[in-house]
Amino acid sequence: MHLSTTIPSLARSHRVARTSLPRAELHDSASAAALHSLEDRAQSLFDASTTALNAHLESIASFADDCIHCDTRLAEALRHV
Repeated sequence: MHLSTTIPSLARSHRVARTSLPRAELHDSASAAALHSLEDRAQSLFDASTTALNAHLESIASFADDCIHCDTRLAEALRHV
């Protein structure tokens, strides 16, 4: 594994903003209702995926931040040995 000081900002810069998927516009009908239900499900799955991706990217960034902090503290401690 390779970590650098650029990893936290790089991971955070790849987070995805919530986006609404395009919607079809149909007149009231059984088909329109079914399509609307399908669109709602697709949006829900899309939101779940982007939420998971963003959580994963934040986890990577946080881990890298922690590693950088530990490295800084270790370097400081070694200067006083």
